[in-house]
Amino acid sequence: MSKNDMEKYVTPLEHCERGYNQSLNGKYCNATWDGITCWSPTPNGQTASQKCPLVFSADEGSRVYKSCREDGQWATPALWKGFGHSDYSECVRHINIEDHFDIPSTKDNAAVAVTVMLPADIVDITLLSISFVFIIFSLLAFRFVLPKSLRQATQYKVLNNLFVAVLIDVIIKMVDVSLLLLDSLSKDKYNQRISNTPYLCEAIIIFKKYTETVTHMWLLLELHYLQLATKSGRLCITGYMTYCTVGWGLPAVPITVWAVTLSLGNKVRCWPGADSMTTIWIAEITKLIIMLFAAGFVALAIWRLFNNLEMLTRNCCFRRNRENLTTSTIFYVFTLISFILGIVYRHIKSDRQSLLFSIVVIIISSSNGVILSLLLCMLNWDIRRRLKKKVRRQSHQELVRGLADENEL
Repeated sequence: MSKNDMEKYVTPLEHCERGYNQSLNGKYCNATWDGITCWSPTPNGQTASQKCPLVFSADEGSRVYKSCREDGQWATPALWKGFGHSDYSECVRHINIEDHFDIPSTKDNAAVAVTVMLPADIVDITLLSISFVFIIFSLLAFRFVLPKSLRQATQYKVLNNLFVAVLIDVIIKMVDVSLLLLDSLSKDKYNQRISNTPYLCEAIIIFKKYTETVTHMWLLLELHYLQLATKSGRLCITGYMTYCTVGWGLPAVPITVWAVTLSLGNKVRCWPGADSMTTIWIAEITKLIIMLFAAGFVALAIWRLFNNLEMLTRNCCFRRNRENLTTSTIFYVFTLISFILGIVYRHIKSDRQSLLFSIVVIIISSSNGVILSLLLCMLNWDIRRRLKKKVRRQSHQELVRGLADENEL
């Protein structure tokens, strides 16, 4: 079927111009025609939808969608360039659009999208898998290298929760990327989509935001504990339940508000473009506040250590706190950079810059577990001291055994 044949079934451009020429207040995407469907003015940040045109012979409940960006311009996803950038995925899931419609650009854009995204997803899942292994190794190190007396200290309980939070975040992202890879490799592109299981994709979106916020919160609590430790110079064993309540419970409040607001304001299943909508700032401002408080704790801890320089030479607890604060601060800076790049990426309009930033963001966010393990486990003061003692003990035993063998000879 050619585009000329399709025009017998679609809304003509003249009707759009006659029906929507009135002036409107506020920021809107202007009325437009995608070559098939007429779209009325739509408020910025919202996604408009209509029933699928009759020409597609789609199911009764199938709809076509078109997203209005925050800047008052219609979104232009490359995959649907041949359809005026409107999302007709529900309308054409039962047919091969390249064979039925004379719109070759859709096929070309789909191929380009797969060519670009498939390697990115493979890199993402690879780095996430490496992070998963590193975190598991770190948790085992805390369990079997440190003595029970240290494991019962609040610092290491908080640190364990930080690692568990990052582990859950990595697992959620691995599930998400794995499903996207299955979609990319699937031969049946329209019936085996994540978007056909809205509860699954929406649950993944919510849990991703929750685990990201929880990770930031436990980093904040780790830095809060360290700034307290720089005051006393000792490990504490109290306050753990308060940390748990704040670390796991408090992030659920803004994320629930964000999810409910997003669900009520976006009737499109799987919430396409959720990260570019105004509601995302409910979650992002929460993380921003957490990062600002964390910066305050870092500054306070550094100030206290600076005022107790003489203690660093006499008290090993202060030296431990200094080294642990150094590694935690480096991880905080890494997390802050990842957070800032994520915000910048969501507001980039250039496709070339967006692709470059997406690669950088993928590498940084997927390597989160590796960086955490290297800094807060492998460079941990107590872990290194315990390993050094075990190595010295083992060397001493081998030396004694060797001397005993020589005496026997």
